[in-house]
Order: sequence, then structure tokens, then C-alpha cells
Amino acid sequence: MRLKVWATLIAVTFVSAGCASYFTRKTCEKTNWHEYGHQVAMSGKRLDADSFVKECQKVEAKMSWTDLDTGFKAGMSRYCSGDNVFEVGKAGKPFSYEMCDGENMNKMRARHTEGLRVFCTPGNAYRFGSTGGVYQNVCPKNVEDAWMAEYRKGRKIWLQAVITEKERESQRLDGEIYRLESKLSQLKIEKLRTETTYERRTERVFDAVTGTYKEQSVTGQSEESKRRSEQLGQEIRGVNSDISETRRKREDLAAEISKMRTEMIAL
Repeated sequence: MRLKVWATLIAVTFVSAGCASYFTRKTCEKTNWHEYGHQVAMSGKRLDADSFVKECQKVEAKMSWTDLDTGFKAGMSRYCSGDNVFEVGKAGKPFSYEMCDGENMNKMRARHTEGLRVFCTPGNAYRFGSTGGVYQNVCPKNVEDAWMAEYRKGRKIWLQAVITEKERESQRLDGEIYRLESKLSQLKIEKLRTETTYERRTERVFDAVTGTYKEQSVTGQSEESKRRSEQLGQEIRGVNSDISETRRKREDLAAEISKMRTEMIAL
């Protein structure tokens, strides 16, 4: 019995892994690799550090390496432009200078600093925090304390608003779980009633002693009740699956809320 259980588990694991690989491969093969390469470069990363590219290689998806490379090079050229260096600083993001081989690093650092001067103002700090921005420790030390004071105020407001929204969603999921559990109970009761509802019918059976057929009365489930019982079993499995998925979502929300509350205390 244990061997059969283990064999079943292994088979399910392989099937699940195969399905995951199939869908990943399909996603990879639908990707516009020129656009994706451009996107990776604009995020300040190298292609060999990108998790999606690695995943597509792992599942042996058909990829256009030429498009990926040309898109990345075009993105890298734009990423390393003076205007973009300024915009990266203005957005409060660190700049990946190692992406820009052969460029004038002093000029690039100067442009990034110009952008940071726009970003690292107390007025911008409150706006940035209250709209969900995450500070990446980019402001100069001489202005950081004043900046952080306003950022914390805005960040707390944003966190509280998101927590409230997630708590409402959590309550909705509680209601959904209650509804599904009620439905599950009703289905189980109906299934039990169906399985214990018998009918009396007459059947022709062969008598081995006399070598003839004779009619006899038997009691049991009708074919219709058997079909209904099987249908109810399928519905029960579906509702159980929905309950498990809804509980998982609620648990994920609870973890997110807890993490946000911890951050609020630390601010």
C-alpha cells in the first residue's frame, strides 16, 4: 500500500512539473524577445542575471537570442544616456554603472546626483512615501534625516490604507469560505441521502441448480441515484479545492498584513 501511495505521489509530482514546464515554455515562446531584452537593460540588469531568461533556458523554450541581444544592446544604450541617468536619480533609484562600459563615469555620476537633488527634498519625500514608494538609501547623508522624517509620515499613511483594504479583502474571503463550507455540508448531506436511498426492483437471475432463469426481488441503489452520487462526489471535490485555494489566499493576505504592521512599528 505504501509503495502504491509513493508511486502515486511521484507520478503526480512529475505530471505537475510537466504541466508547469509546458506553460512556462508557452509563455517564453510568446515573448517579444527584442522588447524583453530592452526591458532588462532599462532595469539596470545583465541578461545572465535575469530569472525569466534562466527559466526559459531551463525548460528548453525556443528563444530568439538575436532579438534578445539586439533589444538588450538598444536598451543598454538608452540606459546609459545622460538623460536616463538623471531620470533614474530623479526616481530615487540607484544606478548600475557597471552596465555602461567605456562611458564617462564622472559625468554619469554628476547627472545621477542632479536627479537625486530633485528626489531628495522633504516635499517629495512625503509624496513618495504616501504613494507606496520604497526608499533605496540613495539620498546624501546631509539631507537624509529631514527626508526620512517626511517619508515616514507618508509611508505610514500608505501602509495604513493598504492594510485597511487588505483587511476588507480578508473579511470577504472569510465570507466566501463560510459560503463554500455551507455548500460543502449541503452536498455531503445530499450525497449521503442519495447513497442511502434504495429501491426495490425485480431482476432475472440464473439458477445454477435448475439451469433456468427466475425472477427475484432485490433492494439497492438505482442507476440514476448512482450517477447522481458520482456527480455529487465531483462537486464535493471541486468545492474542497475552492476552499483550499481561498484559505491559501487568506493566509497570504494575513502574512502581508503582518509584514506591513511590522514595518509601521519600525518607521
